Amino acid sequence: MSVVNTFTTIRKARIWTATALNGQWEKHMLDVYPGMKETQSTMLSSLKKGVEYIGHYQIYYNARGQAVDYQHTTAPLYASDGGMVGVIEIGRNMSGVRRLQEQVVELNQLLYADHHEKHHAIITENPEMLSNIAKAKRLAASNIPVTIVGETGTGKELFSRLIHQCSKRANKPFIAPELRRSTAYAYRKYAFRHRARRLYRRGK
Repeated sequence: MSVVNTFTTIRKARIWTATALNGQWEKHMLDVYPGMKETQSTMLSSLKKGVEYIGHYQIYYNARGQAVDYQHTTAPLYASDGGMVGVIEIGRNMSGVRRLQEQVVELNQLLYADHHEKHHAIITENPEMLSNIAKAKRLAASNIPVTIVGETGTGKELFSRLIHQCSKRANKPFIAPELRRSTAYAYRKYAFRHRARRLYRRGK
């Protein structure tokens, strides 16, 4: 009796047999997935009991020992005489979706922490820094754009967070300036190369 297991996301159909079929496949399914017990396999359960699994979700370990989030439908196959001839299973790997969900949860936690942080993280007794903090709070009360200039490690992100927390947009998502700086740098770098290429061609 053959067992057909189709993984659409792996782009390759895999066929394993519970018993040898024409001598081509000699491994039992549980030999391919050593971390799986017979009671955990929906294919073997369907094969033995004729049970259907629709949209079933489970986590199993593949032959390489990697955890796979798997959603699938398993159903027995019957011949015209009513006898079971095998089982078919069609599913997809949901591991990528799970990782995206975890990232969304982490980002939401960060945003939640930003929204509910009552005190800024700038600790100082320096009069000039205290003056800058007061200035940042005054700027936060207005609706004008603010440009923060300084060398790396001088606390630009801390001041931008302070302005955000004290502004009317405190309940909105905060985008760290490092991301904007990287984006702007990539744009300037491309623009500079494009301009240099045009000048070079014009000079020729």
